[in-house]
Amino acid sequence: MKSRLGFFAILFTFLFIFTSVSYSQSVPVYKMIGKSAKTVTNTYGNPAHRDKSDPLLECMFYQTKNLRMVFVSGKDGVFQAESTRLLNSSNSAKSHLDDILKGCIEAGMEVDTLNPDDYKASSMDARAEITLFKNTYSQKYEVRVKATK
Repeated sequence: MKSRLGFFAILFTFLFIFTSVSYSQSVPVYKMIGKSAKTVTNTYGNPAHRDKSDPLLECMFYQTKNLRMVFVSGKDGVFQAESTRLLNSSNSAKSHLDDILKGCIEAGMEVDTLNPDDYKASSMDARAEITLFKNTYSQKYEVRVKATK
């Protein structure tokens, strides 16, 4: 009986950690515009690198195998955020791009199409440039989001 409870406790802990990490990576960077640096670390965890060399600015860098993110914040919160996700196929990249655009629309942003792989989204709080392109060096597709205040 005790071993069964121990097994379920370990399983529950693993699932909790896995879903919290997965959830944090799915929060779009444009939702962090105007938030504090503490909110960013609460959402994404501790950054891989943090630069506080300028007393008025803080830069936080996150990187996994397929995702890079940068947040720049000042006394009024995050004013610039960028993310680049690497994907193996054109279909998965287009699906990810569609998910980002749907999220922008659901967040009340107006989306403007510049071309089939380049979009601009804007609201009262943030502007975002969303781009899909094929990296010819790595032969992977990149979906890049650059958000500013």
